[in-house]
Amino acid sequence: MFGSSHERVMAVVDVGSGSGGVAILIVQNDGGPATIVAADRSILPLEDRSKEQTMKGVVSMIKEAGTKVLKQYTESDEGKRLGPPRKVYASIRAPWTRSSAGFASVVFPKEQTITKELITKIARTALEEDHELDKANMLETSVVRVELNEYPTAHPLGKQARRLSAVTFESDFDPVMRKLVTDALHSVFGESEQIMHSGARTYLSIVQERMDHPETYVIIDMVSEATTCMAVRNGIITHHAVLSEGVRTILRRIAGTEGMPEEMLNLMRMVVAGSCSGEACDKLNAALAKIEPDLVRIFGEAIGAFVGKQRLPDTLILAAHPDITAWLSHLFSRIDFAQFTITTRPFVVHVMKPDSLKGSVLPKPGVSIDTGIVVTCAFVNTELHSS
Repeated sequence: MFGSSHERVMAVVDVGSGSGGVAILIVQNDGGPATIVAADRSILPLEDRSKEQTMKGVVSMIKEAGTKVLKQYTESDEGKRLGPPRKVYASIRAPWTRSSAGFASVVFPKEQTITKELITKIARTALEEDHELDKANMLETSVVRVELNEYPTAHPLGKQARRLSAVTFESDFDPVMRKLVTDALHSVFGESEQIMHSGARTYLSIVQERMDHPETYVIIDMVSEATTCMAVRNGIITHHAVLSEGVRTILRRIAGTEGMPEEMLNLMRMVVAGSCSGEACDKLNAALAKIEPDLVRIFGEAIGAFVGKQRLPDTLILAAHPDITAWLSHLFSRIDFAQFTITTRPFVVHVMKPDSLKGSVLPKPGVSIDTGIVVTCAFVNTELHSS
């Protein structure tokens, strides 16, 4: 019942803007790939709701998926051998969380021995940068990178340097949603310790530590009700924004006033599978052509605001609903973003998929997973082995 000392059981929750994904993860203490032994995602119907209705709906999806997954795990061989999860890790996606990165640097008159106090002082300076986060409702505040003489180091204490730099990352969490999520996790997983991070930090960490990528890139994480955009240069977030445009709103645009978003999603699924033909698909293609200028404007304005004095990387890492990623990839690769990029070329789009992280996490045979669940599980595995 007490399981192996070489394994740890964690519950993992991906809190989306219109869904709740839950998994049970077995982490190997030797640093190897973790195993997802049970997983499920419950998704709200694609329909218009108030913010309060959406919050309550997402929480009900967390409870539904969590109850199902915990039952599957408890009845499995792993559950009987290892017992219940002791901790619950939750990744909170936009729009429930907002994030900001800070940077500060100091040059000493002569080489200094780097101490914890010096790092804390420079980190405080970085955290003082102006942003719109709610200081009364912070979710996380951390130093994510330390540089000595402009070179990053994981172990700065005791080393000598003339220049010390720190990159900080912090997120706030809507207080109403935070209470709802906390109560939901407690109702499903009892007294298990709850550990929460923003979706922005989750995705940034995984892309940097677990995926092959250039030193500079843009991340776009699209969920039902929002899209998170981040530009990263040499491991430092230089731009961050959350747009109130997501999968549901795009499908609503495609469907128009008379259509149903679910029908559009089904048609787009058929397009991806190469089985879409006839009048319905002709209407879909006409609708896509009609809405693309609006989306070009919305994302173009957001990405244009990123630029400032620095052009953007031309590598774009995209995470979105699998049924629309092909169309989104095409959209982002052919939109005239060349004016914003370092190379003056359009974005080269790389789609995040569940198998993108198979070196970090693998599902047990027969377990169905999606990108959001896999990314959060990979983040947990990385965090546990870096602490």
